[in-house]
Amino acid sequence: MLKFGVENFALVPLLTLAYIITFILTLSIAALGVLLSESIRKQNPENRTFTILMYQQILMYVFAFYAIWGQLLLKWIINNEIAEQELMNKILFALFLCSIPFLLFSWWFYTDISIHAYKFNGKLFVQFSIFTLSTALSVGFFFFLSNEIPMINRVIQSLSFGNMAIMTAAGIFFFFKPGEKAPFPKRFILLVSFLLLGFSMIAGAKYYPENHWLAMVFILFVFIAAVFLPFIFKYVINVEQNTTGENFTAFQAFCQKFGISKREAEIIEQVCAGLTNQEIADKLFITLQTVKDHVSRIYLKTNVRNRTELANLVREIPKN
Repeated sequence: MLKFGVENFALVPLLTLAYIITFILTLSIAALGVLLSESIRKQNPENRTFTILMYQQILMYVFAFYAIWGQLLLKWIINNEIAEQELMNKILFALFLCSIPFLLFSWWFYTDISIHAYKFNGKLFVQFSIFTLSTALSVGFFFFLSNEIPMINRVIQSLSFGNMAIMTAAGIFFFFKPGEKAPFPKRFILLVSFLLLGFSMIAGAKYYPENHWLAMVFILFVFIAAVFLPFIFKYVINVEQNTTGENFTAFQAFCQKFGISKREAEIIEQVCAGLTNQEIADKLFITLQTVKDHVSRIYLKTNVRNRTELANLVREIPKN
């Protein structure tokens, strides 16, 4: 087990500074994740998926701060107060166990978000199956590990294994996202990114107790993996831009009036947001030529000649 006692920090001021920097970085990553989630939720107020994304982020960061930084802080505080190492380990283990429900709820929401694009019957069954399988794999991995490994380290490694299973499932769902798929290389990179983050957490969990520097790397990977989901929703995959209330109804009527398809409606929203054709292609995971074809059809259907006229026509919707 790592010794995060007062004497260690007193003897190694560089280590103290490194932990402070790591804490600040994780705090910044957590703030970024919450801000990204809130930004996406505000853009899509009628889509429950992005409200769930916000809950998922909060639960994951509560777990991470409570289970990781809470443990380090408590161990630093009580190290000189409790001489018996076994008693201190029991207290820390009990603290860690109390944080696990936050992680499990986070997994449940993670699976919900991952299959948000799939409109098939039995979606809840698929979500429940993935969650149950990941939890079972985590429990199975716990019993697979050697009994010589300290209990808390076995739990950390097994939970990291379950987290990898959740992220692998998410990567597969995003890779086979229905509708117009992104170019294969982008989808493949996205899938590989999920896998690498998952495996990195397992590797980090294995070597976590061996030295402080590896522990800090593992902590960073936990927080980076957490912020990955809102990051790809914000900058990589398609997030439908929805308006609310009367404007939303008016825009639906606008689309029906001119025979605008769902994909063309997404293109119109991006055009009105000021994105170029290339930026739209990158954001919606489609080719540049596909965007150009959609834009040309939109011009024909709405009888406009350029993007400015199209944007003006859309802005006039509430007045019509």
